[in-house]
Amino acid sequence: MKKSIVLIPLLSGTLACDLRGLPQGIAETPAGEGASVVFDLDASPLPEIPFPNDLATRIDGTSPTGRRLNITKEASTEVEREVREKADQLDGFGTYSPISVGFEKPLDLCEIVTRHHGEDDFTNDAVYVVDLETGEPALLDLNRGFFPYLLPGRNNNDSPDQVSNRYYGNDPRAEASTIVFDDHPEAPGEDSDGDGIQDARFNLPDCGEAHWRYPENTIWEAETNTLLIRPIRPLQPGKTYAVVLTNRLKDSDGQAVRSPFPWINHPRQTAALGPLEGHLANLGLSLSDLSFAWTFTTQSGRDDLKVIRAGMYGSGPLKALHDQFPPDLQSLHAFFTDPGTAGSPFVTQPHLASGAHIARVVAEVNRTEELIEEGSAGRSLLASMENISHFISGSFISPNFLVDKDGLAGEGCATPLPPHGTGAPATKECEVPHDDDENFIVDRFSGEMVVGEGRVTFWCAIPHARFKRDGDAAFPVSIYGHGYGSTRFEMLGFAGFHARFGIATCSTDVFGHGLAIPPALLGVLNQITEDVHAEGLLAALTDGRARDLNNDGEKDSGGDYWTADTFHTRDVVRQSVVDWMHLVRLLRAFDGQRRMTVSVLNPDGSQGQLDGIAGDFDGDGTVDIGGPNSQYFAWGQSMGGIISGSFAGVEQALTAAAPTAGAGGLLDVGVRSIQGGVKEAVHLRFMAVLLEGTPHRENLTRLRFWVPNVNDDERIEVAEVADIAAGDRVRITNLANGDFDEVFARDRGDGRVIFRAHVAADAMRAVDRRKAFALDPGPSGLVEPYILNDDSFPEGLTLETLGDPLVIEILDAEGQVKTTIDRFGSLTDDNGSTLALRAAFQGLIYDEGLTLHAPGRGLGKYRSTPDYRRFVAISQTILDPADPINFAPLYLGEATDYDDADPGTAVMVIPTAGDMNVPVNAAFAMATAAGILPLTEAEAPEAYAHYGRSPAQAVADAFAMEAVVRKRRWTQGDRGARPLWTAETNPNGIQFDVDNLDMRRDSFHAPDFEELGQLCKGGSDHPSCRYAWPCGGEDDPCKPLWEFTGHQLADGRRGALRVPMLNVEGQHGFLYPEPDRRLNGGFDTYGFMVNLTGSFFASGGKTLRQEVCMNVVPATIVSTCVFPLVCEDGGAACDEPGPDGCGEGNACLQAEEGTCSTGASVAEEPVTCADDTTCAQSFPYGVLDPEDPAQSPVGADQESIDNHVCDWIQERGAP
Repeated sequence: MKKSIVLIPLLSGTLACDLRGLPQGIAETPAGEGASVVFDLDASPLPEIPFPNDLATRIDGTSPTGRRLNITKEASTEVEREVREKADQLDGFGTYSPISVGFEKPLDLCEIVTRHHGEDDFTNDAVYVVDLETGEPALLDLNRGFFPYLLPGRNNNDSPDQVSNRYYGNDPRAEASTIVFDDHPEAPGEDSDGDGIQDARFNLPDCGEAHWRYPENTIWEAETNTLLIRPIRPLQPGKTYAVVLTNRLKDSDGQAVRSPFPWINHPRQTAALGPLEGHLANLGLSLSDLSFAWTFTTQSGRDDLKVIRAGMYGSGPLKALHDQFPPDLQSLHAFFTDPGTAGSPFVTQPHLASGAHIARVVAEVNRTEELIEEGSAGRSLLASMENISHFISGSFISPNFLVDKDGLAGEGCATPLPPHGTGAPATKECEVPHDDDENFIVDRFSGEMVVGEGRVTFWCAIPHARFKRDGDAAFPVSIYGHGYGSTRFEMLGFAGFHARFGIATCSTDVFGHGLAIPPALLGVLNQITEDVHAEGLLAALTDGRARDLNNDGEKDSGGDYWTADTFHTRDVVRQSVVDWMHLVRLLRAFDGQRRMTVSVLNPDGSQGQLDGIAGDFDGDGTVDIGGPNSQYFAWGQSMGGIISGSFAGVEQALTAAAPTAGAGGLLDVGVRSIQGGVKEAVHLRFMAVLLEGTPHRENLTRLRFWVPNVNDDERIEVAEVADIAAGDRVRITNLANGDFDEVFARDRGDGRVIFRAHVAADAMRAVDRRKAFALDPGPSGLVEPYILNDDSFPEGLTLETLGDPLVIEILDAEGQVKTTIDRFGSLTDDNGSTLALRAAFQGLIYDEGLTLHAPGRGLGKYRSTPDYRRFVAISQTILDPADPINFAPLYLGEATDYDDADPGTAVMVIPTAGDMNVPVNAAFAMATAAGILPLTEAEAPEAYAHYGRSPAQAVADAFAMEAVVRKRRWTQGDRGARPLWTAETNPNGIQFDVDNLDMRRDSFHAPDFEELGQLCKGGSDHPSCRYAWPCGGEDDPCKPLWEFTGHQLADGRRGALRVPMLNVEGQHGFLYPEPDRRLNGGFDTYGFMVNLTGSFFASGGKTLRQEVCMNVVPATIVSTCVFPLVCEDGGAACDEPGPDGCGEGNACLQAEEGTCSTGASVAEEPVTCADDTTCAQSFPYGVLDPEDPAQSPVGADQESIDNHVCDWIQERGAP
């Protein structure tokens, strides 16, 4: 690769010169022999300089920051070139990206411990990141535990050193503890990963009395002697920062590190560093204390969403959005064809479905298709739907910045508005929008934007009128965001429970998502819904935004949401926020005066029309939901937690939000997540094309490719090769670009060989294959695969356009070629019989003899390498403008001149303990960025005095941010007597409960701060006790975290953090209530969290309750047919069955007709039955359990109160 174009000098005006005209720095480099900072602009393939660095930018007067990145466009594949070209347009670096600096030799890392791990005192630090405008130093993590990279194990049965081998077969780094660092030791002469370096496990040094806060390495890349620095809170956007290395930073010989120049900075940054000297005194420094400094500028991309919102309301450079996209509904779905003949007591109007009817439908479908859990959880969910008066479902048009810009979209799909396109509308008929690679084009200065219509499907649950909190006013609205790959249907889990708090719930199908039902199942579900008079419900719910992205005839919900195409990933998150902003604008337009004329889509394909007051869906003359002065809330879990986390920082009309199991710092999700789809769509795309060799039968080795298939992976069999021996070399070469990888075949321990190689390659995208090979669904809804060989290419299409040609060579130890594979070969089964055809991949079947080529795209990189570490760093920079980490500081609010809504949002951040789908440290990071989780003594002096550290550091010190149970930081057992792990005893691990929301009533006996304090006071050598805890005595037990977190807005609303403990090993998000947990002597944390979020919203974000009764949701039982005993001679009741039970000759028998078992509070009239089926149909979601203490009056004793529905919930209506 050629040299990077960052070598091009910047404008000469940026140079500082002495009297002789020679460049100089802010101070001379003092004499010394310490390790120099690595600074090599000529290094290949990329310059090796401290990063991020403004030397890698160019001056640009059209940029909001005055700069743009200056990245070389040259790369071996188109997929990498695309990323580089887009990165070149960024106006700065990441606010939350790792900062790295390499040295010529190792450092004395104990200096880091001494200066950065004890007291939070800036004046003795060794490393600083300073805002050059304000002089404010950033709070830094240098191995303090805020950014763990440690990978989880498979489950609690793994030993502390066992890592789940998740990143595909024959991984030479399967035992590495992180995907970032290579800590796999190699024997002398071994080079299992082919990097030319003998790798060794790096352990943090023993620093004596100075203890590492966190015992696992997160700061040092031993292979390159690189120090990694992380700001704990995001830096300010659009600002220039100085990274300052002082002479307190020593190398392994005890010498101060040095600048590679005669000056302590590069001369081209002298002017930018000018303000630094004036800020040093406040840090206890002078220029003589500095060893090296450089600058970088952060990007301002966060402001794009702020400007888009302003445009929607007719303000700012994008004000055209106001008129282009009015706040109107496009359509509503009819759930029934004809209310007069539907034959259902539930039917009122075709476009309305009652809560009771939806409950009946779900119960019926659940008989054959498991939609919800059996037991009390499922029954409580169905019962909650009784709180809902009616559902509506439909669509609206939102500004779509991901509209196809290449002119390739199919029929019925939107095109950009003029002047960039024809402005074709978005319709329900659009099947191929060709938008899975699109990005935002928005210029905040000029007002230039490329935008088209986006059809957003939604549905809303509107409570019964008896739950209204404000007279006749319309219900306030909560927007719920579903999880990755899910649909708006997920809202059902919580809408009924929150309806009781007087809150309506709406949910959209997030970009690229929708209910994807396999064609084979569609007919079965259609029959079930027709049987229960809901023939239009399935059509309504399957009208979504998912597309078929891999040509198999089935829609791929969320298939292009989280991928290694980080620019697209950034913008699908931003588009989701835009859609929600427009939804809020639409709801605010329901002012009681505005009229609506909405198409009603009937199940048979015909259309009706609804006219009336906008927002009055039941036709009673009043608006059902929303309005200009209503309250709006947002929450969601997983992906919904991420979207709501960003949304809460930009939507001014939002009253409160509760992002759950979300994240701030999306790179920290990617490097540890076990979420299905992340490994496949992100990591595999980085690693592919991945060639794997695995023993087959006899002496054969099966060769296969691993490539991404949307957000799944695909194993494509290549050929079978005989007689590959240990020590042979395997080389795969991309003939299109010359890239190759060569690895050794290694003995797997039984005399058979395995290997794995990676090569970068380009290939045709699946959506382009669809058109090229006419891969359209047939009458069955499925796609007939195209059998491809060298003679069957469609006219005008060549192998090179389908995928880069590849060749695989097997070489012996002397380098002689033994075998060449340049075509797909024949395959056999375990018995040696020839297999007819390979499985289809994205609509194609690769026939035997087809020229070998790349079936998919990829960067061909290895995990646990410096390459990967740089990849995740630049990925965070790209993701910044969508990342909740950058919107969390805005929760306190910014007033605008175009909207009179109160600024700021009351946000309750909800990580779930031990979450590894969206790693829990990233959820804590969101709270830290918002100032909700205090980070300094000044922010929380009482907490600091209590814990002896900030609340955020307390969480890290308790290993609640790492949350990897295989490490057995905490083990299962009795509080205060937990066994230490040994290979012999092997106790299971358990998560740490920072909040103790269940007040020690759960069945886990989870460790908490009270136990930790007692442990440390007792002199334990537990790693959490490395730094003293003042609390922990009998008179001063350590308190739960929730007592020390939160902030307050000017109007009394509150920000908060709540962390439910849901599972021993950790859990991703919470479900709907499960009352049986409580009835069996435990604690229903699900019920607690549902009531907590509902009451928080109902209070307008001002009240956060912590009461035992909040875990109480009334339990239900399955209604069965109970047959009484009656006397044979006249039907009188009897007690003793038998031939003489009613006296001699008068039998006591079971009656022929029974009564459905119900609690007296449920059924005023008894329901007669002949069998259990009648009862199941009459009470599909069960009846209230008469033995449930929740049904009894509140007693005087605490136990009765704790088992009763909270009186303030009870007041909202019948349970």
